Amino acid sequence: MIAKWTETNNITYEVDNVRKSNVQDNIVTKFFILDFIRGMKDSTKKYWVTVFDDINLENGDRIKIMDFDCLVTSQNPKTKKIMQFISAEVIVIKKADFHEEVPELENPYEE
Repeated sequence: MIAKWTETNNITYEVDNVRKSNVQDNIVTKFFILDFIRGMKDSTKKYWVTVFDDINLENGDRIKIMDFDCLVTSQNPKTKKIMQFISAEVIVIKKADFHEEVPELENPYEE
């Protein structure tokens, strides 16, 4: 489930297929993010995100969703494929600056 970033959930999303376009003489940034469906093996949901601003974003960067609205679901009548579209306010984390926190595991063979 798509979620806003908070200090307690600290969810970030990887960005793919970044595009820039003009809407009413303003540059908007569009991209895909993948959300994993909890409890379902190998299940993902793709969202097409629009940010109504020209942000510095590249494929592989990550974002924190600070706020979103206008969640719309649409289905292609020919392929029956369903897509989700949202408009969001985001904070960009450049791929060079992102370090996933991996919990330290205890080695059972060391004492």
